[in-house]
Amino acid sequence: MCPPSSCIPLPAENEKWTNEAIFMSLFNFKRGKPLPENVTSDVNPFQYKPSDLPADLWYLWSGVKKDAEFGFWQETEAPCETFSNSTIIGSRTTLQFYEGRASHSRKTGWMMQ
Repeated sequence: MCPPSSCIPLPAENEKWTNEAIFMSLFNFKRGKPLPENVTSDVNPFQYKPSDLPADLWYLWSGVKKDAEFGFWQETEAPCETFSNSTIIGSRTTLQFYEGRASHSRKTGWMMQ
């Protein structure tokens, strides 16, 4: 569990993180502070069917995106660059999960940002 003073407040359910909140969380994480208690960097969410992952957990993943055994994640918009002091420090995008393979896929309600 992370003490309240070292965590940024989490957004309400169905609310998106701001670029500033993401930056501060990653900045603090790189400096050795813990991630918020409902964020993990130990699991690659791309390897699992979304329904098999806990709904109340956020995933921090910076590795290579791979298709899951049961489907794939597809970008719904172009990546948005994240800046700090006029320097690009990363990017983020919204992904939609599709069951099956690309030629015979079905769009689901699972999304990730």
